[in-house]
Amino acid sequence: MKAIVALLVLLMGISAVAESYARCGEVDPEIGICLDEVDPMTGIPLQDEFTERFLHASSTGDIPALKELLEERKKTLAEEGETTMLLYQIGIVHFILVDRYLMLELEEGILYHTDEAVKVLGRAIELGLEDRYLPFAHAYIGGAMGARALHVGILESLFELIGFDRHVVTAMRLSEKFYGPDYPPRSLMYAVRGRRLRDTPWFVGGSSRKALRYLRRAVELDPGFLNNYEDIAMTYEKMGKNDKAIEYWQKVIELPLQERYRWWGIEAKERAEEALERLRG
Repeated sequence: MKAIVALLVLLMGISAVAESYARCGEVDPEIGICLDEVDPMTGIPLQDEFTERFLHASSTGDIPALKELLEERKKTLAEEGETTMLLYQIGIVHFILVDRYLMLELEEGILYHTDEAVKVLGRAIELGLEDRYLPFAHAYIGGAMGARALHVGILESLFELIGFDRHVVTAMRLSEKFYGPDYPPRSLMYAVRGRRLRDTPWFVGGSSRKALRYLRRAVELDPGFLNNYEDIAMTYEKMGKNDKAIEYWQKVIELPLQERYRWWGIEAKERAEEALERLRG
């Protein structure tokens, strides 16, 4: 499940170059936005001060900067009252802090931030969050539930996984409705779903074979995103198909880094080198 949460962070503001996703006029007319003017992973305008600070702190894993941004947003909330955008911003910062704590294996604060992410994003949806943000909000709620499943009892974790599935499937459906079936960031939602199927036991719906279907679709949607190939390599390795695993680990090594994904790309390449050494041993 930690792998699921780590990938979901890429759904946050860690976007690829927005120009590559410019598809003006191909969205639901009720939204009326041009996609080259927003961060494709959050829907927030690229020129927004919050987006710039959030993207920088997220892409560098800067926990103090994320906490500072969170406290500023919470202060504004206390002074000006609830708005859907403010709640949305607070929720996604809570979520990315969960990811950083998980990656650094810092247990303290994880449950607090997962609970806050679910509560605040749920409140934003309840108050009428704009359509353009709904797919992302549901994805982040699902991701927070997935993270919580790592830190609660077995029975409660099963309920959290049910919530994870429900919100991620909703995110996939809404992202297709509002952005179209071939919008590249949808690849991350397919990858998250694939990881869920790969990394959980059969008695809660896990299946490596089914996982591959989602992970291959993720590659089709965004063939330049190297972490998609890492997911497929890990799945083949779990299935004992080492030749196929080596093929995809090699792709991770060969693909260039994407600037906004640099932090995660470097880590993926390090894991690929370790895996190839182990499998070729």
